[in-house]
Amino acid sequence: KIIKKEFQYFLGIKIDLGKGWKTYWKNPGDAGEAIKIDWENKKDIKEYELMFPYPKKFLDSGITTIGYENEIVFPIRIDFADNLKFFKSNITIEYLVCKDICIPKKVKKYVKYNLKKYAENSPKNEIEEYLKKVPKNNNLFFEIEKERINQNSFLIKIKNSSHLNENIDAFAYVNSDKHDVEVSVRKKNGEFLVEVYSESNLDNILEPIEISLSDGKLYQVFNISSKNLPPKKKLIYFF
Repeated sequence: KIIKKEFQYFLGIKIDLGKGWKTYWKNPGDAGEAIKIDWENKKDIKEYELMFPYPKKFLDSGITTIGYENEIVFPIRIDFADNLKFFKSNITIEYLVCKDICIPKKVKKYVKYNLKKYAENSPKNEIEEYLKKVPKNNNLFFEIEKERINQNSFLIKIKNSSHLNENIDAFAYVNSDKHDVEVSVRKKNGEFLVEVYSESNLDNILEPIEISLSDGKLYQVFNISSKNLPPKKKLIYFF
């Protein structure tokens, strides 16, 4: 399927999962692998972004993974070549599904779109519903304050948390094969504290660290550079 929204086109990849089966977010956690796509017709695409709706955390036999169950639609924001009226291409989709075992999937689909027929603000469908669950960095739902703890971790304090639900979740991602990041969330004196930590020295992580936050209704993402973290303060937080 394809929709047009705010002068941009969005496609959707839907994966239906059987009971107990899971597939994965862009940071899959301790195990798993994120979905990947490849277009055969690249000349008619200026750029595209595979988008990840907000995930869930799973704990199985001591292994923490991050992903989706039941069903998931991955939206794809796509910027076609200028003045393009028709688009057709094969798309290769690779993803992993796991239950008691993990099964790699590789699917090739042929898509063909008449772009002239897709009016602005297309009728609501599954793509739009899952787009709402993709964290945005231009929302102002969460106001944060950052603080360096040590060379491997920093703290995010959610300052305007009175309007939020009882709990929030947080997930971290860095686009690097060399570094992993994780988060833990605690509530203290009515405020949420999100600790972000890595086995790597934060000063060695050159890529932005992406922090996604949600209270189940609101979704926001922050990109934080380790170079822009404030100096370590002599404060201790008791969780």
